[in-house]
Amino acid sequence: MTVEYDANVGTACTALNLKDTVIHQVLCRFEFYLLIICHASLRYALQMEYFSPDEMNLTLPMSLTGVTGSLMTFFVVFYNGNVFGRYNKFYDLTKQLNENCLTVVSSLIRELSNPPLKRKLIKMILASCFLFFFERTPSVSEGDEDTHNVSPSEWAALLRLGLLDQQQEIRLKEHCRTLKQNSMPSLVLLHWSMKLYRLETEKNNELEKAYWEIRRVQDDVVEMLELPMPWQYFHIMNLMMMLNLILWAYAFALEPSHFASPIFVFVAAIFMGIRELSVALADPYGDDAADFPINDWMNQLYVRVQYLSNEDFTAEEMMLQSSGGPLPEIKDGSCVVDLLTDLHAAECEPTKSSKKKMRISMATKKRMQAKHDEISREVDGSGSYRQIPAMVESEDEANHNYFYAD
Repeated sequence: MTVEYDANVGTACTALNLKDTVIHQVLCRFEFYLLIICHASLRYALQMEYFSPDEMNLTLPMSLTGVTGSLMTFFVVFYNGNVFGRYNKFYDLTKQLNENCLTVVSSLIRELSNPPLKRKLIKMILASCFLFFFERTPSVSEGDEDTHNVSPSEWAALLRLGLLDQQQEIRLKEHCRTLKQNSMPSLVLLHWSMKLYRLETEKNNELEKAYWEIRRVQDDVVEMLELPMPWQYFHIMNLMMMLNLILWAYAFALEPSHFASPIFVFVAAIFMGIRELSVALADPYGDDAADFPINDWMNQLYVRVQYLSNEDFTAEEMMLQSSGGPLPEIKDGSCVVDLLTDLHAAECEPTKSSKKKMRISMATKKRMQAKHDEISREVDGSGSYRQIPAMVESEDEANHNYFYAD
């Protein structure tokens, strides 16, 4: 599930917080420890003089690994950039699916006058969306090859919510058994819903378009999942990464500095972490830390649809006690409405620290007034100091008082 975080937290705190990061996935990889063991073994052999690369002409300067390092960086960054682009596209399509469902539900409620028919159509649309995501997640139940990744518990969830009846479940399961991996139960439900709404109304082009927008979004998601990055590119990227990390493990082991080993571990973890991140972003429909919170999004869709379908505020009631006057005029240069009202109110609200600073400011003013009164009591040849219009404060104290006075 997507991890929420505060981008305003400092760099050090963010970097040291390793929860729900790819570092955990890297630490679970056998090849990461294999590289560290090879690097540590070679470094130990050099220190104990069991191995002399100079005598055998096996020295590897870091400059020679620059070519392979550049190629690896290009492949990894290019792959990660394309995968992240797909990830953003998946996000847009998934959120658009929710919005299209709300559009269809709103149109059905407005166009149809038969309450049972409206409820039936709305349930079928929700069931289609839920089935679509059931199809995207792999099923470990027996017989899942006949139900197109829809497990018995998933069918039971739709029945429990009342989104499907037993007859629809039987027909959809038969469809899945017949077509197997070619079955599309989510599309079948949309097809039934489109046939059913024509019982009461004539063809509505806008409603038909909204229906097909739902299917278009579903189809775009399926097509993108079926076309990941080509295997040949993924293979050459992994080959280049392992080759370069092996060369770096050897080259860093030959370096005399004690910082060589920590730097190698850090570099290996970073590059392997980018690779793990790319793999996680390639399919965002799961339960990884980088995957979409589809449960929250679908629950949000269900709650909104439920409210729209049960809302009974009629158009006649909307006109009661309503003002039919024009919009109020706004003077030039004035703000129509402060869209940051809450933020501005929070800034004006005094906090504990600001109250303490205000008390300090008042104490400073009292101390300076007492000093002024003391000086005023002294009189020299030029007359009384009470004739001075005002006491000149130091620049720092003046700015301090003006700051808290504001």
